[in-house]
Amino acid sequence: MKTSRARSAVKIAVATSLAVAALVAISKYALSVDLAQALSYASEVPAHLLALSLAARSLGPLLHSAQFYVVVRSHGYDLGFRRVLLGMYSALALEYVVPVGGATEVGKVAFLAHEGVPLSSAVKITFLHRLAHSVFVAVELALLALLARKIDGLFLWLLTATAVVNALNLAAVASTRFPRFSKPLLKYASKLGYREVEPADIGIPARKTFSTILLAIGLEKAASVVSGYLILSHLDRSASLVHSLIIFDILLVTFWLLPVVTPAGVGQVEVAQLLASASLDLNASSALSAIILYRLVTTASTIPQLIPALIKYGANLVGRIE
Repeated sequence: MKTSRARSAVKIAVATSLAVAALVAISKYALSVDLAQALSYASEVPAHLLALSLAARSLGPLLHSAQFYVVVRSHGYDLGFRRVLLGMYSALALEYVVPVGGATEVGKVAFLAHEGVPLSSAVKITFLHRLAHSVFVAVELALLALLARKIDGLFLWLLTATAVVNALNLAAVASTRFPRFSKPLLKYASKLGYREVEPADIGIPARKTFSTILLAIGLEKAASVVSGYLILSHLDRSASLVHSLIIFDILLVTFWLLPVVTPAGVGQVEVAQLLASASLDLNASSALSAIILYRLVTTASTIPQLIPALIKYGANLVGRIE
């Protein structure tokens, strides 16, 4: 076991180094960014703006947990908000400990199973939470389409990625109602070792409850967008809230489809954000500074919150995933 974990740690370190190297190479050679200038830009951001950005970003885990709590309650399980908070924080911490796409969702399922929720219900609850997020992204893109003066390559990519994510979700919903959809999915799941999970109705909650979930999702996304906007708009006066919405929020739908191989997508996320910034005609040096500062703000605002939960639940969840 120790040898396996050591190998995993080496792989993670190598992958992270390569991702950061790719970010530097793309910045310097593809976008002709003066790295020294970008660093000087970062040092010019006032402390009070960084503090406001940190405060806004720190709300993310709390709002994410509140959404999950409402979803859990809507399925008849009252685990208590404090317990769900700890469970969710430990699941979010898995992004840093187990850098594999979907680790957070697996952590949510493992937490609920640990609390006595039947595995099929735990999967259903976790899926519904992700479904609500993907629906919200689709709504955001629809609003952008109404505001956009032109449809460019970036928008088409985001539209495609969002459509694929929602199509996969609809396929999962269909599998609960139509046997011809569920049989091949269950056959594939059994090969992955999920033999205990049987198809069950997703159980979309009442309109008022679902509206509450979507409201909490909107607040979480607003916190992230505002956090990034405070930094980006200071470094590039041409940056708008729409730019921040795309770079620090909607673009992350990409990572629901691509493999994540570094802790919390370090390097991978930044490469996509930088390329998106270039597509939006933002100054590359300013954008790189803002993106790096946003990563530092995100790490500084979330890690201290996640550590206690990771200590309490993390080892158990990692063990279940392994």
